[in-house]
Amino acid sequence: FNKVNNEFFHYKLDCIDGESMQYTHYELKQKYDWHQDEGINSLYKPQASGNRNDQLIVQDFINDQAEKVRKLSVIVQLADEDDYEGGLTQVRDVDQSMVTLPKKRGTLFFFDSRLQHRAKMVHKGLRKSLIAWAVGPRWK
Repeated sequence: FNKVNNEFFHYKLDCIDGESMQYTHYELKQKYDWHQDEGINSLYKPQASGNRNDQLIVQDFINDQAEKVRKLSVIVQLADEDDYEGGLTQVRDVDQSMVTLPKKRGTLFFFDSRLQHRAKMVHKGLRKSLIAWAVGPRWK
């Protein structure tokens, strides 16, 4: 994380989220739709502030307790391209261009945790990867 961050991102990072990595595997017909590992939605929480005409009034507030946020994500490919069909990992950049990760075992792909990404459906075999996130202080 530090080497990639120092060369490309220059974010303030503190540690790996949870000090661990997440092992993921996708079998036949499994996928993970578009999502972000960190985004503004994770900092906003609904809060009830009263009733009006028997309707609950809900307002958003900023979660001030979220001192650390995910800033960088990494995906490590554990399976090789011959191990599964489908299951492509795609990342959508801020300009909406799409990057498709290589399916070569050992590939590491680092990206800003606020970018949308997905794992497409596996059609055959087993897709395996490790995922980790570097966290740092909230954006200012």
